[in-house]
Formats: sequence, C-alpha cells, structure tokens
Amino acid sequence: MLALRLKLAGIDTKMRTHGLRHSFATHFMQNGMKISELGQSLGHASLSSTQKYTHITVKEAIDNYDMAHPRA
Repeated sequence: MLALRLKLAGIDTKMRTHGLRHSFATHFMQNGMKISELGQSLGHASLSSTQKYTHITVKEAIDNYDMAHPRA
C-alpha cells in the first residue's frame, strides 16, 4: 500500500513503513516536540526507545551555535 502511494505521488524511493515512521518522528523532534510526547504518540513503553530520534544534523548544530553565540 505504501509503495503504491509513493509511486502515485511521484516519489521514487523504496521506503518502508518503518522508514516513514522514523521520518515522522525525526521531523517532529526537529520541530520542537517533547521526547515524552513523541514516545507516547509512537506507543513506546520506554523513553530509551524514543531517544534514537534525538539526533540532529550538522547544519542544525551550526545554526544552533550561531543563534546562541552572536559573535561566532
């Protein structure tokens, strides 16, 4: 079903449902969702299961540094 929807949308990828779930979680974490809320929405019993979504990109780290340190 997912493969069909991706194809209809013109998205040429071999994403599986777990990849979609991971993309969803990462997007919400990057946009300020609290880890406890994310874990609850994903149905995780433990926050340690949700921690894998807390990684950030190098660009985000640089942007955060620039915002926190105006003389950088």
